[in-house]
Amino acid sequence: LYTVRLHFAEPDGLKAAQRPFSVAIQGQTVLADFDIAREAGGPGRCVVKEFKGVKIAKELTLTFTPSPGAEVKAPLICGLELLA
Repeated sequence: LYTVRLHFAEPDGLKAAQRPFSVAIQGQTVLADFDIAREAGGPGRCVVKEFKGVKIAKELTLTFTPSPGAEVKAPLICGLELLA
């Protein structure tokens, strides 16, 4: 079992609600309609989301899906940490 930490920051100066997306780890949605700028308190600020107890046999699978109403349909991640 692992702890997965996902690091995000809005590098393009986008405001809240412009780049919402969902994140799935190992096929399970862990963040729905996640908005970096809203969660971090504005563009250029960092936010870290942590998920414990993730089962990883051979591979870690992350899936990023733009929200249907997203103005910018390009999800992003800035960093990833795996802790055994």
